[in-house]
Amino acid sequence: MFEALAQKNDAEVITTADAWLRRNPTDALVGLARENAIVTLSNSSTYTIGVSAPLTGPLKQVVRRSCKACCWRCVRSTTTAGSRKARKPNRLKVRVLNDGGDRATAIRVASEFAKDNMIWGVIGPYSSSTLLAAAPIYNNSSNVIIAPAATNPRITDAGANIYRVAPSDTTQGASLARLVKARGNDSVAVLFDDNDAYSSGLATSFKREAARIGLTTSDTPITLNSYTAVKVGNYNVAAIFVAGYTPDVAAVAKLEKPFRKPSSLGTARTVRTSSRREATPWKA
Repeated sequence: MFEALAQKNDAEVITTADAWLRRNPTDALVGLARENAIVTLSNSSTYTIGVSAPLTGPLKQVVRRSCKACCWRCVRSTTTAGSRKARKPNRLKVRVLNDGGDRATAIRVASEFAKDNMIWGVIGPYSSSTLLAAAPIYNNSSNVIIAPAATNPRITDAGANIYRVAPSDTTQGASLARLVKARGNDSVAVLFDDNDAYSSGLATSFKREAARIGLTTSDTPITLNSYTAVKVGNYNVAAIFVAGYTPDVAAVAKLEKPFRKPSSLGTARTVRTSSRREATPWKA
């Protein structure tokens, strides 16, 4: 099918996709390629939506499946209800480019979308860092940018045509600080990456609210996606707050023993994560 895609042989794309989907019915990217080919062969006027997402890299497990499924659902939902034979040709196409969760790659993806006159709008990038890096290029285009998950407060002023659908870190960080306090914790170690827009923005909001409500915090700088050199001080804290993504929290959780010292975390009642999915209490 990749050869057919490269040669823009839409009929062959449909044939090979049908064969593949009979064995792998949940492969949304192949399904999406098939739907796009159907649209092209319909010879009707079409609308193309761009998607900038980290389909590889450390964030791929967080967004890959949902991104593919949503793209396919987006395309299929524009068709008429009823049987496949009865439906009208689809007029919506989706072009997915992989930014890898990397700022430099996200800039290249933005440039690619900006020069594509068929693109009406872009969904993504996923993270705050990649969105803020690519924002200047998107602002010079006429496309509307919808950020599905980026939350850094600076996105508010990133551009007139850039919108987000998730609450900003100002709201999330404060809410999480109050949650940690409500769970009976009076002190927390805050793990954050000052070079990552999402991590630093969330940690700043968390610590600001923590200070207001009397929750003691201890800073622990980290580098997201790399924890081999993480060393947490001998803090007398009741909880750990990881200002990062789900893979970051999982990586920190694997370092349970270095964190668990009788004088520091031996009585920890919970570990909070800033990820989109609320963390499970980490019992001591």
